[in-house]
Formats: sequence, C-alpha cells, structure tokens
Amino acid sequence: MAGTVAHFAVRTPTPTLSIDSVNFSEASAGAAEASFAVTLAPVSDRPVSVDFRTADATANDGSDYLGRSGTLTFAAGESHKTIAIPVVAETAPENDEFFSVLLGTPVHAVIGAGVGVGTIENDDGPVVLVGTRRKSLLGSSLAGAPVSTTHVVA
Repeated sequence: MAGTVAHFAVRTPTPTLSIDSVNFSEASAGAAEASFAVTLAPVSDRPVSVDFRTADATANDGSDYLGRSGTLTFAAGESHKTIAIPVVAETAPENDEFFSVLLGTPVHAVIGAGVGVGTIENDDGPVVLVGTRRKSLLGSSLAGAPVSTTHVVA
C-alpha cells in the first residue's frame, strides 16, 4: 500500500544485575574492606537501581565486619558499581568466616546472582583447639580415663 508507515517496537533485553563473591584476608591492623562488584548487563538506556544489605553468617556485624545497606544507582550506559564493606582488624587465630551482601528491589532490571558471599580468610596462623573428653579404650587399663586431644585446623 502506498503511503503506509509501519511502526515496529524494538524490544531490548531486560538488564540483569549480578553481584560477585569475594575472598580476602582479614587485617591485623588498620583499615581493610571487601569490595563486591555489581554488574549490569546489558547496559540500559535509562537509570537502573537496586537495594543492597549485608547479612551475618559465621561472621558478625560489628565484630568481624561493619554491615551496610543502601541503594546503588546505575546511570544510563553504566555497567559496573562496587559495594565496599569495612572489615574489622583483629589478631586472634580463628576459622575463616562468612557474611553475605544481598541485592533486592531492582528498578528497570531483574536480579540474576543476587547474593555475594564475603569470605574473611584467617591470616593469624592455625586455629588450635585443646580439649578433654572421655574416650572408650575397651580392654585397656585407661578405659574411661580422660584423654587430652589436640586438633589443628589450618
């Protein structure tokens, strides 16, 4: 038909937000922080936002890290942001500890990988546990006597 104009809507994929997990050594002194990368793919031609918050696992807010919450906003065309979580310096040997950064309530995007795990790696030497427990030594003159055991967890 002459004079007919066809209009086609071009559908772009909905952008997806994802957060990475990180491993880092705890600081013995001074300031340290865990940096979680948040990516948006594909980039959007309009602003995108997402809320975030930390959550305890084996690491505790206040004694192992300083919890945070807030909103990240990606300007049109941006694809990367960072969430910095301060880590509390300490010198006590302990096992590796974990906490999470959770993404939620996206605007103009969907969430792909919405949980980033922060692993605080022990850098203060091995954990040594010493304890006493009763162990059955059947047929031995030590049957029922306390036995001291040492466990080294590296």
